[in-house]
Amino acid sequence: MRLDLGISTSQLPLAKLMMTPVMQNGLKMLQMNRFELEDFLTQEAEENPLLEFTTRCSTGSDLPLDFPENISLYQHLKSQVFETFLLKIERETALTIIGNLDEKGYLDNSSYKETDDFKKILEKVQEFDPPGIAARSLQECLLLQLRAKGKEKTISYRVIQFHYQDFIHHHFSTLEKKLHISASKIQKDIDQNVKPLYMHPARIYGTEPNPTVEPDVEITEQGNVLVLSPFDQLELKQEYVELLKTSLPVEEKSSIREWKTKGFWLKRNLSRRKKLLESIGKYIAKNQRAYLKNLAPLAPLSIKKSAVELNIHESTLLRALNQKHLKCAKGQFLLRHFFSSEFKNKGVSKKAILLTLKALIDNEQKKDPFSDEEIRSKLKEKGYDISRRCVAKYRDKLKIAPKHKRRKYY
Repeated sequence: MRLDLGISTSQLPLAKLMMTPVMQNGLKMLQMNRFELEDFLTQEAEENPLLEFTTRCSTGSDLPLDFPENISLYQHLKSQVFETFLLKIERETALTIIGNLDEKGYLDNSSYKETDDFKKILEKVQEFDPPGIAARSLQECLLLQLRAKGKEKTISYRVIQFHYQDFIHHHFSTLEKKLHISASKIQKDIDQNVKPLYMHPARIYGTEPNPTVEPDVEITEQGNVLVLSPFDQLELKQEYVELLKTSLPVEEKSSIREWKTKGFWLKRNLSRRKKLLESIGKYIAKNQRAYLKNLAPLAPLSIKKSAVELNIHESTLLRALNQKHLKCAKGQFLLRHFFSSEFKNKGVSKKAILLTLKALIDNEQKKDPFSDEEIRSKLKEKGYDISRRCVAKYRDKLKIAPKHKRRKYY
């Protein structure tokens, strides 16, 4: 007797969406901000002789800026190694040290064997620019920077050297008893000498210079929406297209046809990007009108709901918002700033609560900062009824310390 379990081993064809290069380029262009788009289009123009861009003729920030070539941290330190050490063995050790720094500029403790000779070379490397480089801990990094500024005799140096745990936990009352110096004087000295220091000494090297941020979308005072592009228009050079009608060799015609097709789709993707950003700008102008006119806080606008109303997929909207800025009379903001989910279906934007909470703390009395319960109470007065636990959660999200760490003693 044959038992039929109804299981078949035959394979059925599955519907699968294939991403063509044209589609991939379209998504890539949508995600780019204005500077990235300019680099991308410039590169495309170098590879495709049929492309022709017309650029706005204006002055000031609309023109592309040329920035000096940025030197890496390793190159900067390497030049100091060769200036400081004459012996080959010392240079090799110093190069080993700078070659084992992490992205923050700290020396990896597991990367070397500490000997007397190594310590001497490390001490010299730790005198290099930037101050604090090659430190093995945050404590040593801060001490090196204070030493570089000649502040070994300050209260700050003494606190970090001998009372580091009290320092990082803001135990000023404990420090007052240990040092027999008023808490206000200790805190004031730390604010003056330690706050300007870098926790990550390598942060100013090895990164691209930050150009002036150019907006991608502008809402004028009259409510008009403009999509700003690095180029006014993209066209195909007709003199090349006309060559297809001549008796050129087949291979050359094939290349021209390929360039023409790529140019056509590039132009189409650029047009689609512009239309979508224009739609998003109009959507923001309509739904955040009171906020833009300083008449009300941000209205809740969830990504999901906005995508439905714009008739696009959520992922498409997120790509369009990615790292792009909007300029308006109120200032310049990331597009993402205008989209925030609703707080517990109360018709209030979570971002509006965050901004109000931050404003409360920014304007509190520094000698007697608000507790989370006091913040909760003040938010309730402004129409935001949230729990104390939620206040703590939002405060942490804003990277704002609790009351006892915000208190000033002077």
